[in-house]
Amino acid sequence: MHRSKAVMLGLMVLSSATMTEAQEPSESSFALGLSSYATVFSVDTYKGSDEFRFGGAAINATLSLNNNLALRGHLYSQEWEDASSTELSGFDLQLLLGSNLAREGFKYYLSLGLFSEELEEPGYSRSLSGTMIGFGLGYNWERVALDFSLHARQAQPYADMLEELGYPYSGTVSAGSGALSLAYRF
Repeated sequence: MHRSKAVMLGLMVLSSATMTEAQEPSESSFALGLSSYATVFSVDTYKGSDEFRFGGAAINATLSLNNNLALRGHLYSQEWEDASSTELSGFDLQLLLGSNLAREGFKYYLSLGLFSEELEEPGYSRSLSGTMIGFGLGYNWERVALDFSLHARQAQPYADMLEELGYPYSGTVSAGSGALSLAYRF
């Protein structure tokens, strides 16, 4: 009986602390904005290394669950810098673990996430998906958030695609993405 009372008391204290934290006027739980979004994958070849660079825009949304935990997503469309007819479009979803994610001021975070995208060029299409890990930093003003983030992506989907295309590579394939985001905080 005493154990259940202690659990109930603990839950009440936690919910009270969460409500108090959520009611502070300097916190914002949702942000919606635009990003400059880039994806790069590099390949070791017999002659050195090649990089495939894609750049474009994204719509981003962030939901701060509290000051240390948030969910973020990007919906993006990019073009290959060597051939604008080759497009890479998709989305990513991330869990952010950091400091000062909901309040005004400087913030930093680690991210764990998933990506899913489609590479399309005339006569070819390939779905790519995997996991990603990254970090970011930024600043929250009362109504505006600025973020910069970098992510290491699971490279196997890109290696599989290159193998399917018969691209001659000899070793490592690595992949990453980055975003510079400006968002309105609600």
